Amino acid sequence: KRRTRASIAKEKGLQPLADIIWGQKLIGTPEEAAKAFVDSGQGVDTVLDAINGAMDILAEQFSDDADLRKLLREETIKCGAIVSKKTKNEPSVYEMYYDYTEKVKYIKPHRILAVNRAEKEDVITVKIDVNDEKIIEFLEKKNIKNNDSFCAHYIKEAIEDSYKRLIFPSVQREIRSDLTLKAMDSAIDNFGKNLESLLLTPPMKEKVVLAFDPGF
Repeated sequence: KRRTRASIAKEKGLQPLADIIWGQKLIGTPEEAAKAFVDSGQGVDTVLDAINGAMDILAEQFSDDADLRKLLREETIKCGAIVSKKTKNEPSVYEMYYDYTEKVKYIKPHRILAVNRAEKEDVITVKIDVNDEKIIEFLEKKNIKNNDSFCAHYIKEAIEDSYKRLIFPSVQREIRSDLTLKAMDSAIDNFGKNLESLLLTPPMKEKVVLAFDPGF
C-alpha cells in the first residue's frame, strides 16, 4: 500500500491520539491529549501537527469503510448528475455538451461515450454533481455520538476531509468507469444488431442467390 498522509501519521505514533479523539469520551480537550505526542522524537513538533496527523488517520479510516462507500455510491447514483462544461469557445461537434446536465441514473449510453470522447479531446470538463452538504451531514449524524464533546469539531473536519479528498473522487471514478463499461457493451450490442441486419439483407431484390462455402 502506498504511503499516505495517514500512514505517515501512524509512523509518527499518532494512532493512539486518533483513537482517543474517535472515542469521543475525552474529559479534557484534544489539544491537552495531543501534548503527550509532541517532541516524542518522531517528527511531531507542535500540538497542531499531532491533531492534524490524528485527523488524517481518521479520514483514511472513514475512507476504508466498505459499507460506507457502498452507501455513498448508491446515493450518488440515485441523486447525482453528470455535469459537463466547455473548456473552449470554438465550434465543435460536441457543442450540446458545452453546458450539459443529466441525472446519472437516466443518462443514455451513447451520451456517456460522447461525453467521454469530448473530455478526452479537452473540449469539456466532466464531473458528477451531488449535494455534498446533505451527504456530509448524514455522515456526521452517523459517526458523531456526542455533539457536545470536545472531539466533535475535529471529527467533523476529518469527515469532511475524508469525503472531499478521498471518498467522493474514488466513488466518482468508479461510477464513471461502470457507466463507460455499460455504454461500451450497449454500443457493441447495437453495432452487432446493425451488422446482422446488413448481412441478412438480400443482395439482389426479388432474386434467389445461391452461395458456395469457400472452405468446402
